[in-house]
Amino acid sequence: MFNQINNVDALPKAGGNYESIALDFKTKYKRNGPPPGNFDQFEMAKDVAMFANANGGVILVGARESPVSGVLDGYEPLTPEDAKHHADAFNDAIADRCHPKPLVDLAVLDAPSGVNRVVAVNVWPFPGQVVGVGVAAAALTAMATGPSSSLFALGATARSSDRTNFPCSCSPMFGALRSFSTRFSAAGGTRRSRCGSVPLPKDSIWSALMP
Repeated sequence: MFNQINNVDALPKAGGNYESIALDFKTKYKRNGPPPGNFDQFEMAKDVAMFANANGGVILVGARESPVSGVLDGYEPLTPEDAKHHADAFNDAIADRCHPKPLVDLAVLDAPSGVNRVVAVNVWPFPGQVVGVGVAAAALTAMATGPSSSLFALGATARSSDRTNFPCSCSPMFGALRSFSTRFSAAGGTRRSRCGSVPLPKDSIWSALMP
């Protein structure tokens, strides 16, 4: 079980903590437009699903990882407004893109300096069923052909307009890929997996993220 971060005393100390299969450091999330919103919802939902499909974990936003050693180098806390925007965006991303909806506890905490905020996204493991992440069908072509697309990062291969195979990866730190087959119908079909069939919203595809 992961160590939940829901108060300032639980924040990892700089200089002696590393990312792990239950802890992910983020300075902040990319925006696709001007504030307050416009965050990359797919990236947020993907990170949540990866922990939900493993043993749970914490996404710590406002934490800086050293590019040399990989250790927690310190904190780059968010303004109170930006911290709220991140928390709201996570809630929206989980509600709009994760299916089934995982159990998540968000905590906006004072930074160790006492100024500004860090956001701890505590994700509980979701045993018994894979948590998938929705991608708008209209964006499939652009994502699948982009030079650094999220779909390529997941190993997605579009076979036809109504079938997509997703070898699913949680990211390098979670180990090797596992294959998973997803059926998609633009009219609203079902995802068939070892967990059974799940109704899909119209005009969407679903990828499953699992270790």
